[in-house]
Amino acid sequence: MQAQEKDRQEKFKKWVSEALHATGLLSGSLELKPISGDAGFRQYFRVLNGKQPLLAVDSPPKTEKNQAFCHVAHLFRQNSIHAPNIYAVDFDMGFLLIEDIGEDLYLPLLQAGQAQILYAEAIDCLLKIQGIPTEGVGLPSYDSQLLQQEMDLFPDWFVEELLSVRMVEEEVQLVTAVNERLIHNALQQPQVVVHRDFHSRNLLKAETNSPGVIDFQDAVIGPITYDLVSLYRDCYIQWPQEQVSLWVNNYHHQLIDKELLDPAVSGKQFEQWF
Repeated sequence: MQAQEKDRQEKFKKWVSEALHATGLLSGSLELKPISGDAGFRQYFRVLNGKQPLLAVDSPPKTEKNQAFCHVAHLFRQNSIHAPNIYAVDFDMGFLLIEDIGEDLYLPLLQAGQAQILYAEAIDCLLKIQGIPTEGVGLPSYDSQLLQQEMDLFPDWFVEELLSVRMVEEEVQLVTAVNERLIHNALQQPQVVVHRDFHSRNLLKAETNSPGVIDFQDAVIGPITYDLVSLYRDCYIQWPQEQVSLWVNNYHHQLIDKELLDPAVSGKQFEQWF
């Protein structure tokens, strides 16, 4: 282990201990159990002897959006969405002490045949997210520039880097035209709060106010169907087209019932956006 990494681990453990004592949440001596993390540089540790379920998180500030995470967590909790409660944070070091929502990710439960119940809870949660007023909410806009940046990952990282294929001019023009169509489709939709990764590995079955929601630090103001696609066109699980169409049609009606969508937007138009 490099000296720098060891020094950070020692500082992290010391900070966690002090934070637990300051909040009165420690029962006995500090015990941390490493648990699997996500695709970022964050490291998660379960506090084994806390007075309630807690996670200590080492989230390097050079690579992780800790301030955005805390901002969105607070925003979601204000709107009855079960994001982790944040008990302590050091933004300079990138250390956090947060609520442990549990380990019951949606993905294995969906595969076990609980889709209807789980998705009903997820849809209730998504309606709450999309019902948050966007004015002054402090989230960036999912504008044409950001959309284009993400679409550029396809030719840059997939075609050229992974496949080692150099596109000819005709192919470049085709990709450009498709991107323009997709950006237009996204921007013509009603703009709402978007989680941006609302899928089965970021939703957890919780004992209360299920689902628990995580990994929302990239939230933006963007198209109303974006999170719905993340949920029903989940890259980790596939559903028949007929089932997806039924779910999308039902969500269209719920948006209208909640007065979150103009009734003039037809089901056909909404599915095209989707």
